Amino acid sequence: MLASSLSALAGLARPAARVVSPDAEGLARLVGQRGWAATTRFEHPTVAMIYDHRPGEVGAAAFANGLELYELSSAGTSLESLFLQLTTTPPPGAAGQSGRYS
Repeated sequence: MLASSLSALAGLARPAARVVSPDAEGLARLVGQRGWAATTRFEHPTVAMIYDHRPGEVGAAAFANGLELYELSSAGTSLESLFLQLTTTPPPGAAGQSGRYS
């Protein structure tokens, strides 16, 4: 069994915010002004995944800049989803072994 400290697991979790705005230029400007360009992936000019930042932070910044949002949601890897991945995915080579992975 794989053992890890809570701080090590927390390091594997990566928060992200999915942002949808009708204002593509305003969204790009917000990302640039906040210094988020290196951790942002645009799925479309009006849809951005901003990694390492939570929706509350992104929403507050959008509000302060007068940026209209159509959607703001959590999209990163949480500790809960990480836990589920670790406890439901068999380790390499476990296929065909008796026990909980069979």
